[in-house]
Amino acid sequence: MGKKWVQRTISLVVKVALLAVALVFLFKRFDLEALLQAFQKPLYHPWLIGTSFVVLWVINIYIDALFWTRVHSMLENVQVIRGLKINLICYTLSFITPANSGEWAGRYVMMSEQQNRKKSFFLNFWMHLPRLFSKLLIAGMASGALLYLMGLLAADRAFFLSLGFTIVIMTIYLLFKRLQRWLHLRNIGRFKLENYMLKGRPGMREKLLFLWLAIGKFLTYNLQFALVILLFSPEGLPAVFWFAVPVYYLISSLLPSIAIADFVLKSAIAVWVFQPIWNNEALLVLASLTIWFFNVVIPSFIGLYVIMKTNLFRSFKKKFSRGILSGL
Repeated sequence: MGKKWVQRTISLVVKVALLAVALVFLFKRFDLEALLQAFQKPLYHPWLIGTSFVVLWVINIYIDALFWTRVHSMLENVQVIRGLKINLICYTLSFITPANSGEWAGRYVMMSEQQNRKKSFFLNFWMHLPRLFSKLLIAGMASGALLYLMGLLAADRAFFLSLGFTIVIMTIYLLFKRLQRWLHLRNIGRFKLENYMLKGRPGMREKLLFLWLAIGKFLTYNLQFALVILLFSPEGLPAVFWFAVPVYYLISSLLPSIAIADFVLKSAIAVWVFQPIWNNEALLVLASLTIWFFNVVIPSFIGLYVIMKTNLFRSFKKKFSRGILSGL
């Protein structure tokens, strides 16, 4: 118990420290007048960009629901609508709990069969692993083009850098099953890992499907971010900006943050990453805040409505008061 408390405390201290650094950094760089001036200028195709943004938002939510449906189906067959409800509930729990513990807890409780709940951790792992590799893959490919457009690499070297990065990432991802097979035979303390894993799953086709869905989700909010900037940029965006967005999101995903204040850290990272190619810090903060509000806050409130409507609140309270799972 003491070791867990220390780990949680260290994790919280790191997140709060990063948040404090981000706030100080933004305080020095953020220009409110520049943001207000941006709203006074004519917007660039507001209806087209606004509609495209909302469509991408819906696609993002749908892809995530489809993603979980496919992952969940390794253990239990579920419809997309149920996958959507489970995701919305998990968005809410993740929003109000540290270290994504709410998401893990939500997927644990929402398993239909009691005996399958231990496997939910394995399923949740396969929700997150393809997301990480999708970011590495897209950002790796984009980095070659980015370095070329910034004049830091010749065209041939940039191409081979992107190609090499793609081959390495795909190889590691597709061969991950070997590590999984090794873990299947091991124990961690008193926990026998085979009780928490699905032997032989996911298969090659399933892993490729998970990766494609993760790539689709990653690209949707990359485009959303760029569209917010484009809305206030009638002159258009340089090509280098579009290739920098995946790199920015990869870096921001590697740093731990608190969901309820995630936009602060992402805003600071955006200002830092785009500094060499884009000097409007106010718009970068606005874009980060907009993406956070639409993709984190709104789904979390919808999930809260789902919890209240389906009377799951008492169910969660009853289950967790018995000490089935900690972290909420």
